[in-house]
Amino acid sequence: MHRTKVSSIFPISQSKRLICFPFLLLFKACCWNETHGCTFAGTLQAVLTHYEEECTFHAVTCPRCSGTALQQDLPRHYRADCHGSVIGSATGDATILQGALLGTDCIGSSIDAFKALLRNPYEDRLPAIQSTINELLETARSTDSAIGAIRKSCEESEQTITQAI
Repeated sequence: MHRTKVSSIFPISQSKRLICFPFLLLFKACCWNETHGCTFAGTLQAVLTHYEEECTFHAVTCPRCSGTALQQDLPRHYRADCHGSVIGSATGDATILQGALLGTDCIGSSIDAFKALLRNPYEDRLPAIQSTINELLETARSTDSAIGAIRKSCEESEQTITQAI
């Protein structure tokens, strides 16, 4: 797993300014689904609430064809645009482990993207930085979930082996 020291990204003495959450919530931003057609703008807190509860422009990946469609348009996509086939969900420890390892690669690439955004402080990049942070958070959550599934599978295997002995 790619690990980066926080002090190599920015001086520790500046961390309080970056992490002051209430202050960050006052920044103005556009909805993270702006690229998909959403025109909402407001404070970060308002954008977060809008994004999680109101926004109808969430893009999702089609599980059949791996194409992208707005969540609200997914039924229409299935009926008219989707050319993929329904693939049964893969099960097994190998698949879970591959997903967890892929997640650690995504975390490393997200950290690299975040560092690149911080190198040029003069551009108005807060929405892009916030988007990268959100992607990193989602990847970390899914990786944590996959690791939990691996741990459970290992415990079950250990019990099976212990009972067999």
